Amino acid sequence: MTEIIVITENIAQFLRSAEDVLSVLSVYWSLLLFRCAFVSLPLLLLVRILRRIITDRYTWLRVWCWSLMLLSPFFGKLRFWYESPVMRELTGSLYDLLGHHTLLRVLWPAITAGLVIRSLIRAGRLRREIDALPREVSDGVTVSVTPLAVSPFSTGLIRPQIVIPEKFLETMSERELADILLHERIHIRLGHLWIFALWDLLCALLFPNLLLFRSSGLLREDLEALCDRVTMRHARLSAYDYGRLILRSHRFTAKENVLSTVTLTGERTYEEARRRILRICAFRPYRPAACFLLGLCCAAIVGGALVLLRQASYPRWEANPCISTVDESGRIKGYYDEEAITNAVSWDREKVVIHRALWEQLRSEDPGSVDPEHFWISFDSFSKLPGIGGGGQMVEVDLTGGEEDLIIPYEWTTDFWTEVFRYL
Repeated sequence: MTEIIVITENIAQFLRSAEDVLSVLSVYWSLLLFRCAFVSLPLLLLVRILRRIITDRYTWLRVWCWSLMLLSPFFGKLRFWYESPVMRELTGSLYDLLGHHTLLRVLWPAITAGLVIRSLIRAGRLRREIDALPREVSDGVTVSVTPLAVSPFSTGLIRPQIVIPEKFLETMSERELADILLHERIHIRLGHLWIFALWDLLCALLFPNLLLFRSSGLLREDLEALCDRVTMRHARLSAYDYGRLILRSHRFTAKENVLSTVTLTGERTYEEARRRILRICAFRPYRPAACFLLGLCCAAIVGGALVLLRQASYPRWEANPCISTVDESGRIKGYYDEEAITNAVSWDREKVVIHRALWEQLRSEDPGSVDPEHFWISFDSFSKLPGIGGGGQMVEVDLTGGEEDLIIPYEWTTDFWTEVFRYL
């Protein structure tokens, strides 16, 4: 019976610890992503301006501009947020707001989780519908055949599949089907399905920036333009032949093509189709080596920016060399920074040493409201950001004796959830 009680108490303590850490984690998460969403707006505006400046001839460069959005989730821990007086005031106000309102604290993680789950459900539903379709081999490629009048599309991250309308197989020539399948296979080879999955995740993380959702069509349009160029080059098709193939395929599709966001499919409006045909007409041969070098340069720029952001940001966690005094009820009554406690208190993983004379002098300068002879001290904690941290050890201090140097042995312990929070 005693063992059952002990196990129950351990489980209850484990759950309480998880609740405490999750509460702090939700504040930490919301604070970081609020800043990232704030920065993502001007960053996205810059990308949209660049893609309008860059002509259709440089489609590769236009697509690479979207890689700048990879920087947006890394702006949350910049030291700038605490070194700038205005930003420090804004951060403090937001931290107080999140800390005192449970609903606001869990709102951001809840909405993000909801958007991710919705995408997964839609992807799973589409996968089940495609798995139920009959399969045929066309040009050496196994495709799923749908009776619906939709544009051919590819879907799936781990096991990509190509879906072709039944009408295409019945009416198009082998060469036309081969070119259509090549187009979808190039989408898969270039990683466009993964790009859209990452974009959906970015929209879920930074959902207050509604312009991200509005820009999904522009990203899809640029990726489609890139795929058209690569397909025309690989298939050695002229602008006339490829444009004719695109127009012919549109004849078999429905007027409204509403598909899952995890698919990469054709245009949904007349204006998009018109722009696509105009880009095809303006096609000029390109050199793969030059495109590869351009990709390396863009990757170097983004990678260098990430390194600079990392250097200008707080690390994953920092040891907190300060201590705090705690009363019998667990309330923090005093806080002493590293400079103040130098030589007065020291510790390792086996003992805490309090030098009485120096401690008394320290307490006289900042007495607080704790019992001067019997209290607890907390130390060896860490911080994720200024004002947000966790962990630490706690020992009971009894100064009723006359020791000049009070040595308090203790057993260093760590908490599972706290360590998880430390390394997130």
